[in-house]
Amino acid sequence: PRIDSDFILFDEAQDSDGVMLQILARQTHAQIIYVGDPYQQIYEWRGALNAMSQIDAPELALTESFRFGALFATLASRLLQLLGERTPLRGQPGIGSIISDDPAIAPPVDAILCRKNVSAIWHLAAGIEAGHRPSIRM
Repeated sequence: PRIDSDFILFDEAQDSDGVMLQILARQTHAQIIYVGDPYQQIYEWRGALNAMSQIDAPELALTESFRFGALFATLASRLLQLLGERTPLRGQPGIGSIISDDPAIAPPVDAILCRKNVSAIWHLAAGIEAGHRPSIRM
């Protein structure tokens, strides 16, 4: 099909599929902007392709997150550096972050990032017990 547009913004390009890439490749009349993060590719198990590695285009790295503070940005930058990333992340100075592996520490928080399902269930139960209305997002 021909997409009747001058510009196409293709988001989550790290989890695209071959059909979408073929359709986009045929849109020679339009400027195509691919947006994606290869470190967030989560559907490779079902055959998703990282369109970012399939195209020949200049790369612009977005390095500032509005979702977490400086402490998480520092930790994430260290982890991404191990994967070969050279550009560090920046967090928001107004967002406080606490990194702890002690589940007994229960400061007032808006979100808790868990590595294991058992930790998520523990925090869910602790939140309910404390009278909060917690939920789990995966």
